[in-house]
Amino acid sequence: MKRHQAGLWLRFFLLLPVFLILLFITVHVRVPVYAQDNNISSGEDPSAEADASFEDEILFSENIMMPETLLQRIQAQKKDYILYDLRETTLYKKGHVIGALQCTWNTGNFKRKSEEFPLDQDIIVISGNGSNGIQAVKFLLDRGFTRIYSIEGGMENWLYREYLEH
Repeated sequence: MKRHQAGLWLRFFLLLPVFLILLFITVHVRVPVYAQDNNISSGEDPSAEADASFEDEILFSENIMMPETLLQRIQAQKKDYILYDLRETTLYKKGHVIGALQCTWNTGNFKRKSEEFPLDQDIIVISGNGSNGIQAVKFLLDRGFTRIYSIEGGMENWLYREYLEH
């Protein structure tokens, strides 16, 4: 009996690390289906991800919009917002959210055009993975804009293929 119990404990302690690793992967690793299949969401400056830290996301949480919220606005055909896609031209042409205007972040185009942005409409930005979107939110908030939102997770989190244009 004791030998059988010892064998059970040994299996338990051998399998515990495997279980914990699988649990960690399940909770912390996302592989969006759309971004994986079509490769349209990559292309953001990798250094920008380091700039957009977890603390930034908490500080600007009221300026983060879930993709479903934007989808509802598109479906309702509300025209009270302007949507800017911050990705490079090649990625934008591969597929972008319906109605999105390209205004590239990495080239400085967004910063130059921001002087023309209206204050009476919501400005929504979407980037590849959300990091440039957070940087754009910070940039506009520093310039007095209050109605600025970044799509959570960027195009990597946009899974609504029927609402894409090419």
